[in-house]
Parts: sequence; C-alpha cells; structure tokens
Amino acid sequence: NKGHFVNRCLIIPTASFRRGEGYYRQYDTIIYPEKKNKGYLGRLGDLVYGGSSTIPANEPMRQKCLMTYLDKLQNDLTHCEIHANYTVDYVVAFAMQVVTCLTTQRIAHDDKPTVWNDEKLIIFMLTGWIFPIIDTVKNFPVSTPEENGKIVMTAIILICIVGKLLGTKQLQPHDIPVPYAASMLQMLCLSPDLENKKCLDYEFVRSVIPNHYVKDVTEAISGLGNYLITTAADIEHVEWFYCLPILHFLNNNTKPFDTLDLPVEKLVFTDTYLKLGTFYNKVAEKEGFFMRHFEKLKPLLHIDPMLQCAFTYVCPLKDRSHLIHNLSPYLCIG
Repeated sequence: NKGHFVNRCLIIPTASFRRGEGYYRQYDTIIYPEKKNKGYLGRLGDLVYGGSSTIPANEPMRQKCLMTYLDKLQNDLTHCEIHANYTVDYVVAFAMQVVTCLTTQRIAHDDKPTVWNDEKLIIFMLTGWIFPIIDTVKNFPVSTPEENGKIVMTAIILICIVGKLLGTKQLQPHDIPVPYAASMLQMLCLSPDLENKKCLDYEFVRSVIPNHYVKDVTEAISGLGNYLITTAADIEHVEWFYCLPILHFLNNNTKPFDTLDLPVEKLVFTDTYLKLGTFYNKVAEKEGFFMRHFEKLKPLLHIDPMLQCAFTYVCPLKDRSHLIHNLSPYLCIG
C-alpha cells in the first residue's frame, strides 16, 4: 500500500455471491449488481411499469462516476473559486487520481489479473468536464489582478490535466480542437500594472506552483503552445504569445519588468520553448500581420524583455519599421 489512495481493496465474502445470478462491476467504491435478464415478458413488464432488467452500460456509469467525484472541483474552477489549500499540483493530482481509477482497473478474469482500459472516458473528461470550464472562464469578467491570477491558475491546471491525459496515450493531440487550445493559452495572459510596475497576478500564480512542479507546468504549457503553432491553419491564432511571459518567469529566464540591458551581440532572437521558426515561415510574407495584433500584446512586451526578442524574431523585416517607436531599435534592426 503506497499511500492512502493506492491499491485499495474491497473484500467481499465468497458466500455473498450467488452463483448464476449475475456478476459485479467495480467502479472504485461503487459496486453495482447485474440484474438477471427477465426475458421478453420481463422486459415488457419493465417497459409498462418502469423497471429495468440490467444495470447501465459501462460508458454512462463511468461518466456518472467521474462527474460525481469531480463535480465540486469543476464548479470551483468554473467560478474561479480558488480555495486556500489549492495548489496546482494538488488539484491536477486529485483529478488524475479519479481518471486513473475509472479508466484503468485490475479485474479478475479467469482467475488472472487483467488491465481494463476505457478510452472513451478520457474523451469525456476533455469534452464533458474541461471544455465547459473553458467556455465559461474565457469570458469571465476581470476587475482586479487577483481575479486575473485565479483565471491564469485555472488555465494552468487545465493545461496540466490535458498534458497528463495526453500522456496516457488514450488522448491524441488532434482530439483537442484548435479554438480550445487557443482559449487555454489566452487565459494565461497576465494583466500588469504598468504605472506601478507590478504584476500581482503572476505573484499569486507563482505562490500556488511548488518548486518541484515548475517543470511539469512549463512542459505542459510549451507543449500546448507548440501544438497551436504547428496545427492552426489560421495564422491569426497568436494566442501562444500569451504563454511566453509565464514560461520565462517560471524558468527564471527573466523577471517581470526586467530591463533589456544585454548588448545586441548577446541577444537571442528566438525562444527555447516554442517552435517560433515554424510560425515565422507562415507569416514571412504577410505584411501588416503583426501590427494587427500589436496593441493587445503591447502590455506584455513591457513586462517581459525576452518576449520582445521573440516578437521581433517572428516579425517580418518589412513590418519592423512600424515597431521602432515601441521597441528597442537594436531589436528592430537585429
């Protein structure tokens, strides 16, 4: 027994089973007996009097179990109600424990342990649990940095869960629609106080990510960002830009409102986390592309100097003249 939630057992005396009267299905704390098939007349009676001759099939039962266990967490995340004991690693682990219990179970078959996989529940976790949270939170009204910090935390939790689901190999990247990938990345957008040079939402987010979990977070975010860059046919999807400050800050590459004081020969006009070269090839001949997005990205360019390097790296030369009044001239000609 490796912990209180691993390898739990429910022992049922053999005498409790009646041979020939059905079998039992186990759903991690739910034991549901199979009712014996009543035949044609029995089923007709069920239809008339509202009875049932069999238990629900595996798929709806497991979906019901998933929503029962994770309903409160879904409600908390949907309303950005982040409790004091919530940390990113805790919430992700809790959700994945439930998914693991319901999708992979060791059952007895011919007196031999058998791994029982259920891929459909993974898809349901994505479409029935994660997507409804995104649909609500992406339109959540924000009035304070603290509120935005909770939205960013919610996005990080969802992105990490998606990364874990992909790791099961029962979910494939193409199962994630581009608009939802873009929405999760857009929810990572920080809201800095440019006048006082503070980034309170990031300070909150950093406080709920333990040091040992930083790598898990950055790998999940960069994985989703690269998926959007390589998959989105519409190049107007630039939401992956919003995740770069988070990645740079978490990895201590830079801090909010750091100054860009490196000599030009030491500037790195790319990024180590995302496949920016792939995106550059898509927009190299698109004149005016970045000017259409510059205003909404401008606040982030003020708080993250490395983002300025990434921005000019993917910006075609013919557009850089428009940026010279907002960014370092060294970057615009680099």
